[in-house]
Amino acid sequence: MNKEYPEIVLVSNLHDYSTDYIAKILYDHEEKFVRINRDTLFSYDVIFDIGCECIILKNNSSEIILSPEHTKSFYYRAPTFLREGKKYKSNSEHLFHTQWAAFFRSLSFFDTSKWTNNVVATYKAEMKPIQLKQAKKCGFTVPRTIITNTSGKNFFSKDELLALKTIDTAVLSEGNKTGFIYTNFLSQQELEKYETASTPFFLQQKIYPKLDIRITVIGDKAYAFKILHKGRGIDGDWRKIKQELEYEYIDIPTEISNKCILLTKQLGLNFSGIDIIKSEDNYFFIELNPTGEWSWLMKNTGVRLDYEIAKFISTI
Repeated sequence: MNKEYPEIVLVSNLHDYSTDYIAKILYDHEEKFVRINRDTLFSYDVIFDIGCECIILKNNSSEIILSPEHTKSFYYRAPTFLREGKKYKSNSEHLFHTQWAAFFRSLSFFDTSKWTNNVVATYKAEMKPIQLKQAKKCGFTVPRTIITNTSGKNFFSKDELLALKTIDTAVLSEGNKTGFIYTNFLSQQELEKYETASTPFFLQQKIYPKLDIRITVIGDKAYAFKILHKGRGIDGDWRKIKQELEYEYIDIPTEISNKCILLTKQLGLNFSGIDIIKSEDNYFFIELNPTGEWSWLMKNTGVRLDYEIAKFISTI
């Protein structure tokens, strides 16, 4: 049986096209790597030997061995926990999904490897209050924000428009349809109709007029893209009209770029997707995604983010 000792591990799923780009570059440069897909790993015999600090993956043709001695880098393209709006059909299905998810989180056991991004750091960085707190420490201007299950009328003025968001990414299902809950903008009067809610949520000062900027941080580099609709900034949540948008690679002030890199490092990450709003001459930090998508920016602008990531996680 052929034994493999990969130096780079890509953790993803079978249909993640962003990881496809990375894998092709590593293959073309003859890097020693393996791709582990969350949705197919169960087809292997898996042994995680805690004592010898190694993971052995076996199938009919090969034996893949991960160890601190050989495995130098992990590229982790996966959420840290399940965000599913569905109910499991059975206890066995529930157990299958939750325990494999826990297994992938356990890969953080390899703490001497280079992570993009470390699972534990990713979990912490996904928490919006922590992002905002750290962003302020890094010198960013942050919109006035509270988490509440009330209208927040004692914190904002009556004529102020507010952004209403979920605290965590919410994926809901209804029948065969699945969708995200995006940011909605409401007036204080509209919110006061719902004085008390059953669920806590984010209320944030709406910044307008605005230009949305997505900044992708890879190691010590930051790549900024402005997001437009018909050549102009978008008043609401641009994700609602993603198919109608235009993207443009731009230069941003070095001060802002450095803050994005510093924030990413302070959160224990090597990669991040950061949403910034420019309003007049001011830049506001909105949020950070430690597992943010980037291939759509590359496709629309030609900026080779795939090569930059592959270079960062390997010896290319």
